[in-house]
Amino acid sequence: MKGLVINLGFRSVRAIIFGSDGRILASSSRKVETFLSSEYVEQDPDEWWRKGSECLREVLGKVEDIDFITVTASAACVTPVDEKANPTMRTILVSDKRADKEASYISRLDSFKKLGYETSAYYTIPRILWIKRNRPDIYGRTFKFLSPNDFFIAKLTGDFVIDELNATKYYTVNNEYPRELLRDLEIDEDKLPEIKPIGSMLKLSDESAENFHLRRDLPVVVTTYDAICAFFGSGVREEGDACDISGTVTSVRVLTRRDIRPDESRIFQLRYRDWNIVGGSNNLGGGLIEWLLNNFYMNRTYEDLEKLSNLSSAASGLIFLPYLMGERAPIWDDKVRGCFLGIERFHNRDDMARAVLESTGYVLRSLIEAIEDNGIQVNRIYASGGLARIDLINQIKADITGKKIYKLMEAESTALGAYCLAREVLEPGFDASPLFKIEKEYSPRREVENMYAEAYRLFKAAYRDLRRFHEERYEALLPRGDLRGVHL
Repeated sequence: MKGLVINLGFRSVRAIIFGSDGRILASSSRKVETFLSSEYVEQDPDEWWRKGSECLREVLGKVEDIDFITVTASAACVTPVDEKANPTMRTILVSDKRADKEASYISRLDSFKKLGYETSAYYTIPRILWIKRNRPDIYGRTFKFLSPNDFFIAKLTGDFVIDELNATKYYTVNNEYPRELLRDLEIDEDKLPEIKPIGSMLKLSDESAENFHLRRDLPVVVTTYDAICAFFGSGVREEGDACDISGTVTSVRVLTRRDIRPDESRIFQLRYRDWNIVGGSNNLGGGLIEWLLNNFYMNRTYEDLEKLSNLSSAASGLIFLPYLMGERAPIWDDKVRGCFLGIERFHNRDDMARAVLESTGYVLRSLIEAIEDNGIQVNRIYASGGLARIDLINQIKADITGKKIYKLMEAESTALGAYCLAREVLEPGFDASPLFKIEKEYSPRREVENMYAEAYRLFKAAYRDLRRFHEERYEALLPRGDLRGVHL
């Protein structure tokens, strides 16, 4: 069974066709631009659709007779559109921090407190409230507030829907929107997409079928957002299995039947079938490496960076706080920013690169600790995404976490997971397990265990002791200029 997956990441939009054995038959990608300031993070949905359409045509020109299409992208992003799915403003991305005041206001409402959620500027409803308060003209023109998944589905089918897991970013309870809260906020429920179960099947619009030369009855299968698709594309199947998907951001999830504590706000829990999916995502994973290459090693590759970083000792004494865009899980701090700590006269850029790579291990360990603090044991970690291409990072993560890291053969775990979720609907009894193969295993090294334990202690202490500095810097010196276009 051949399936086409549209996968929108922070850096690019991709179209990938998988064959029945899980191998990629054709793929195409285009970089997308991100518009940044210290608080705002936006992308242009028209660019997504234009470049995504180019990718679709390219892969469909190589493979005939696909059996389905599905879409996966980031959650908690807000894409306002009109009745024809044309954007009424640029998309507010998940790492955007503008809705902090709105989140604080919502947290004090009785209609919110009874829902059982924690809130932050990273949820969808505070962002819609920000638009209503600050851009009432856009709020008035908007027909639906969609996620990126929903936007592509609307463009392909003409239907305005959202899957049940993506919808939790709107504070849903039992797959229903929080009507009392929406009334208190004067947000119109009819501006939100219809909630559909994962596996729901839609049909291409006549326009899409004609534009892409596809049959009109080709199913468009509703799956879910990227972190969860990547979870299912990592081969997790037993209690304590975890995945570390490091694309532009790092997402860590574990499979468990245990529940997290209701007052635990550092990580999320989603119920799917008979299991809980527990974990969280940060703001930058592989994006740190792109930043490092763009600013320290122009015209170098991931492979070059690995060789150069290996020139530096793991005991160089440098600590890097990787919070270039603030941070989501597990610390949830909008005001913190990146720092190199302990720079000495003999340090060079290779030492700084090594510190950046090591920081990805500290972040992974902090996410695992947030999970294990709830009594959930993480046993195995399956790694995929761009960062997993770098052997040194995988070894560093094994050393710092004390866990075995299993590098997946297929780096496109997000797209593969979406393919598997959709295929399960169309082919009852489908067993995806043969599609997940391990390329390499990394074991913790005892000789660096104590050194990294001490370095991790200093990493946590540095964040704790500098919080006041970051708060004051945010208020006094934060640059609030125009948005700057970059490629993450």
